[in-house]
Amino acid sequence: MGVRMVMMQFNREIPTILVSFGQPYYPYYAPNFGTYIDSYCSLPASQRELARRLNGEASFTGTSPVNPFCGREQLRW
Repeated sequence: MGVRMVMMQFNREIPTILVSFGQPYYPYYAPNFGTYIDSYCSLPASQRELARRLNGEASFTGTSPVNPFCGREQLRW
C-alpha cells in the first residue's frame, strides 16, 4: 500500500452520508463526514421516510434538539 492510500479519507473523496438511527452524537465521534443525517429511531416508518427524503420525494425539515457536536464547534469544520 502506497503513501497515497494511507492518507486517503474515502468519506471525503467519495461522496458519503453518515446515517444514524437513534444516536445523535455521531458527529462528535466521526467529525470527518461531510453529511450527517439523524433519523432518531429505527422504526420501519422512520426508515421509509428517510428513504423518501433520500430519493427526493420529500424534503428534509427540522432541526436537531441536541447539539450533536457536544459544544465543540471546531468539529463542524
